[in-house]
Amino acid sequence: QHRLTQEIIDNIPSAVYIKDLEGRYMVVNKKLCEIFGMTPQELLTHRDADLFQNDNVQNFRFANEQVILHRSMVTYEDVVMRNGVKHYYWVVKFPLLNSAGEVQNICGLATDITERKENELQLMQATRAAERARSAQESFLANMSHEIRTPMNGIMGMSNLLLSSPLDPEQRDYTENILESARHLLAIINDILDFSKIKSGKFRFEHIPFKLRHAISKALIPLQFKAEEKLIELKVEVDDMVPEVLMGDPLRLQQILINLVGNALKFTSQGGVYVLARCGEVHAGVCDLEITVSDTGIGIPADKLEMIFESFTQNNANTSRKYGGTGLGLAIVKQLVELQRGKVWVKSQLGIGSTFGFRIEYNISNMPGEMF
Repeated sequence: QHRLTQEIIDNIPSAVYIKDLEGRYMVVNKKLCEIFGMTPQELLTHRDADLFQNDNVQNFRFANEQVILHRSMVTYEDVVMRNGVKHYYWVVKFPLLNSAGEVQNICGLATDITERKENELQLMQATRAAERARSAQESFLANMSHEIRTPMNGIMGMSNLLLSSPLDPEQRDYTENILESARHLLAIINDILDFSKIKSGKFRFEHIPFKLRHAISKALIPLQFKAEEKLIELKVEVDDMVPEVLMGDPLRLQQILINLVGNALKFTSQGGVYVLARCGEVHAGVCDLEITVSDTGIGIPADKLEMIFESFTQNNANTSRKYGGTGLGLAIVKQLVELQRGKVWVKSQLGIGSTFGFRIEYNISNMPGEMF
């Protein structure tokens, strides 16, 4: 029976041992002998103090005291230096009792977790490096926000002043192109900065009363001019059942609408863009606001619908060259909606048009709404 027991513990991949209360080895297995490069007979003549550094011996004694005191299992992680190399072990110790119920011996199992521990440490180092890189990126983008937006606003301001002065048709055309390019570039910069802020988790939402109809109208006024320039219709309808004042973040709602409607106008050359706002359900003072933006534009292939909300994604390279943009607009929309515990979706037919929709729950407010 002793021989069979020894064969069993010799085939356990962890180091297994039994000690008396003085710390002398009574039973050892093959793995423990390999660790110390000793035969079982040599190892049985040693104590912990002969084999380990003082810090390890102190840890062993404390763990043994806990096993004896509580008569229960103790687990801990230990670090052992062998031949100048650091090894990590997960140690399990438990008491072996005599017939009187007293602790007579302590059995231990030590599993080498060095590889796993080193992987964990490397992962922690990589995580810290990534956090430092992200912090540097956020700082860079914050600085670029100021450095780029300031001159861009200057270009736009000067272009507007120039347009208000007497110009011949050719000069006016050049100035309008400068202004449109500046607006386009500023929109790209804003998308990149917003996307970075969302990804960093630093995006915050307001919770204030606002008048929905006014918020929608104000957001779409600039886009109405763009629709008129393209000779297409931009129609907005708000269902009568939608409450007058809601509680939430009107600026983020406007940002979502501007992205969706602006996107629809970009890809629509005839027909129109139609915005519908309605309450899917009203319960317990909450309006399940649903807004859809439909267009008669170029549409989206069925195999592209699943990835349309991914970052830096457009239909194809030709789309990017022809219509411009970074492919961030819809990704930002999805993030803004989902951060408000909402849902966004799309339906489309190639060559017929697309419908983008989102749903966000807003509390109904009895307070006078702020005008945005």
